Amino acid sequence: MRQFSEISSGIDREQIQKFMINHFNEFAQTWMRHQSEWVTGAYKTFGDHEKFLICIHLVKKTLDFYYKNNVKFSMDEFYSKKEIELEKYNVIEISRELKIPKETARRKIVELEKIGAIKRLKKRIILDQKVLNTMKPSESIERASKMLSKLSVLLKKYDVIKKDFSSNDILNHLKKNFSYCWRLFYRLQLPVVVNWKTYFGDIEAWHIWATVSMNQAFISEAYTIKKKSRSVKDFPYDMAYEKNNRGISAMTVSEITKIPRATVIRKLSKLVKSKHLIVDKKKHYHLSSEKIPRYSLIFESNLDHAVDYVARTFNQFLFNKETPDKILDKKFEVILNKELIKSESVN
Repeated sequence: MRQFSEISSGIDREQIQKFMINHFNEFAQTWMRHQSEWVTGAYKTFGDHEKFLICIHLVKKTLDFYYKNNVKFSMDEFYSKKEIELEKYNVIEISRELKIPKETARRKIVELEKIGAIKRLKKRIILDQKVLNTMKPSESIERASKMLSKLSVLLKKYDVIKKDFSSNDILNHLKKNFSYCWRLFYRLQLPVVVNWKTYFGDIEAWHIWATVSMNQAFISEAYTIKKKSRSVKDFPYDMAYEKNNRGISAMTVSEITKIPRATVIRKLSKLVKSKHLIVDKKKHYHLSSEKIPRYSLIFESNLDHAVDYVARTFNQFLFNKETPDKILDKKFEVILNKELIKSESVN
């Protein structure tokens, strides 16, 4: 257990933001693979995205408590605990923050209790070692390290940082400073997933759409990488207009996401009907360009959260500097709140 330290120097968040917005194509595949594999792992934990979100919401509350009290735990220290007890939990808060109907949130908590993932004692919730080990991010932390390492190479290329870093160096840092660094990770993932859930109406629809998107992104990689400066606004059009796109079948989507095939087929049908996807004669699914102006706003909003995560993580890694808890640019959040809430539900 360690205390925080502060230092005045640090990486400029605005420089990271400028790079990530203007050169999105250069790291988009790395980012999309990381996110796709993380959300698939999240779904596999309970076979239910929302149950996993509720659990990481509760874990993040614990990590927030450690942060506010200037305490850090390594990954080994954190997962050696027999249980984590939350003094208070609030169904209304969970419902509001995760955009889950109150009754659904209450039902999911009861179901988590029935399978032994959590214990409820009046107003308290206990996460025991069983669920903690189930949620231990052994694979996620390695993926995050590789993603950050690849990003450091690009940031060095554009003179945002002075040197790049190996994934092993970053991995060791994340494990050593786990309670702080994984709090940042959940601080990224929760709003990103909730933003897409708000847009599509449910997480499964986004997960399935994102899998089709990732397939198209990797097919179009050679094309997009050749273009030196493709912004976050350009990239979705590059994917949608890729001529060599072979599409992806419902069976493959199911195999990748681990979502039952019947559910995948039903959601794909609704995504086609809502004009987010198109289907060819071979029943392979492709991105549609029609909704790009709508969902590109989500890309931009979520990119702001990614910038925040990268800046904070690298500042802590390089300078042992913890950035105060605030979002510096509210622009994309304002766009989301005003224009996109329930805008494209495909339920």
